[in-house]
Amino acid sequence: MLSACGQGDAPLSIFWADEGLDGGFWDALTLQGLGGTRKNLFIRNAQLLSSEVWKKLSAVLGVPRPGILPVFFLESVWEKGQPKLPPHLTKLRCLEFAEKKRWIWRAPALDARGIRRFIEERASALGLTIRPDAMEVLGESLPPDAASVSSAVEQLSLLAHDGVIELEHTRNIARYTPDLVLFDLIRHVQEGRADKAWHAVLREGDSGDGILFPLLGLMAREGRMLWQLQAGESVYVPQHVAGMKRQLAARLGSAGLARIFAALCEAEWSVKSGRLQPGQSLERLIAELTLLFASTPKCDMAG
Repeated sequence: MLSACGQGDAPLSIFWADEGLDGGFWDALTLQGLGGTRKNLFIRNAQLLSSEVWKKLSAVLGVPRPGILPVFFLESVWEKGQPKLPPHLTKLRCLEFAEKKRWIWRAPALDARGIRRFIEERASALGLTIRPDAMEVLGESLPPDAASVSSAVEQLSLLAHDGVIELEHTRNIARYTPDLVLFDLIRHVQEGRADKAWHAVLREGDSGDGILFPLLGLMAREGRMLWQLQAGESVYVPQHVAGMKRQLAARLGSAGLARIFAALCEAEWSVKSGRLQPGQSLERLIAELTLLFASTPKCDMAG
């Protein structure tokens, strides 16, 4: 997409609407760099922005700024084959203009059923076929994330010299998708299984130096999502895990969720203050979080 717009080699900045759009975002959106420097701006969870913010955005977007490409991700649940958007969004002039220009791309999020179809589509696009037993492993192992799936299939294509992905090619699938280690780690932590959590870390030969801060970021997002669910707010959750996440949020309650954020802040501060090495901080974080999740009433973590 970016390459087609002539922005393929421009730097990318990602902003999260659920964290608010600060002055840095508005400067990035409105101020053009010297010498025509190009930039790409991704705004995730943009459906959470208020109607007032969207009105301001619509006015700003009405002024062409060459070299600045903002992309807004409206990550909503689907109903009757279409994404369900807040009413104030459907009336915006910028959305109507984008619709006329055919700048809007709609696609449902991957779920347990759709991920296999997406794997097949990516493989077919690369001229590959996948053995049924290999597909079984990929469908169960890969996270419902299009970028991770695409990366995995592209890496596996390097092994499929005859154009066929065999079961043996999938043995070490985690190393083809770096994010998969973090997905596995979070899943095992939420299961209260410290042993499996450490297995996910150690199978990559990582002592914690490279995993801690990416984990803190993903776990913070997970915590915010659970907090919103527990508070009864509207938040996008992939359909195949929605029920389990709501159960988990209810079981943790406000006190348990607050402990998650306290543990994340302590883990970050302990490293930045020099009190602990990243590996030591990761060890304490995994121990504290797995104990927290294990002490809550069990819920079905499948999915």
